[in-house]
Amino acid sequence: MKMKTSTHFPSPSGRGQRVRGVALIPSHSPAGRRERAECAKRIPGKYRGAALVSAIFLLVVLAALGAYMLTLSGVEQTTLNRSLINARTYYAARAGLEWGIHRAVAPPTLGNGECATSAQFSLTGYGLDDIQVTVECASNLYTPGDNTYVYTLTSIARYGTAGTVDYSERKLETTVCRSANSGTNRC
Repeated sequence: MKMKTSTHFPSPSGRGQRVRGVALIPSHSPAGRRERAECAKRIPGKYRGAALVSAIFLLVVLAALGAYMLTLSGVEQTTLNRSLINARTYYAARAGLEWGIHRAVAPPTLGNGECATSAQFSLTGYGLDDIQVTVECASNLYTPGDNTYVYTLTSIARYGTAGTVDYSERKLETTVCRSANSGTNRC
């Protein structure tokens, strides 16, 4: 059914209104109701509500995308925190190893360098709380006549409780040689 374009409706000024060849029909008039009903009949039944289905589908896709981004952000934050804890634990083990090297190679107070069997301590400072460091040392007389000693140092740093997600452990080991005789470098 075609709309009539020649029909004029009275406007407040007394003239008929026309927009691009289509007459404006007030919605509260019987003609306006008829026009809406005719317009609704022109849309085939299989296409009615297609915009609603498309809108709901778009909302579901956007909600799923938002949930995925939120999950991905959480995983990224957890990975970053784990990486930071692992780096701090590594540097705590390295600090323990350097402490043990200094104790073994420094001028001896007991005659042959100080190599404590095991020493355990906690580091203090920003980000180093709750990290336990254990330094183990074993010494062997390398050359009996020259008083040359070989020290095997092991430093183990631990963060958290074993078996939990936040647990981190780093183990570093080195061998250091020290000659007690001055001028002799047997190492």
